[in-house]
Amino acid sequence: MKRILSFVICLVMVLTLSFGLACSAGYALNDPIVTGTGAVIYCATTDEVIWSKNMNEAYNPASITKLLTCLIAAEKLGLDYQVTVAKEATEITRYKAEVQEGEIISVEELIYKCLMISANDAAKALGIAVAGSEEEFAKLMNAKCTEIGCTNCDFHNASGIASNGNKACAMDIALIEKAALSNE
Repeated sequence: MKRILSFVICLVMVLTLSFGLACSAGYALNDPIVTGTGAVIYCATTDEVIWSKNMNEAYNPASITKLLTCLIAAEKLGLDYQVTVAKEATEITRYKAEVQEGEIISVEELIYKCLMISANDAAKALGIAVAGSEEEFAKLMNAKCTEIGCTNCDFHNASGIASNGNKACAMDIALIEKAALSNE
């Protein structure tokens, strides 16, 4: 599992560094073909937007929400912290890692489940472990977004399940990714 996560992190870092080198070398991108309704190519090393399409229009971030959840859990609890999975975390219907009520599992392992298999129950377990409830965790998520400079997002749950009204724009997602990749 650590090898897979290391590979994913290395791939993201290579792409991030590539964009950083392109930024510093003065290369410009000419209107890439993007079928999505909102996108941004952002240079994290210079805080420069290279290209964008509706970058400040908010959309449902879906499972990208879990990146913010994992960042906050790592910051507040640390990777070695042992979480006792709350019953409420197991009462989720889609994309589950099948964590069990009362199971004791490390933050690090829950983060793997969130990021590698997009497990909604693992994300909810992290949120509850950090703040006592998913509602209180959502307040921490929104505060973290404000802290890192996000301007058009609103989170209501730790997993990104659409029925709860999570929203973020492409620029906010770029800032969340920058914060997450800056955390060891």
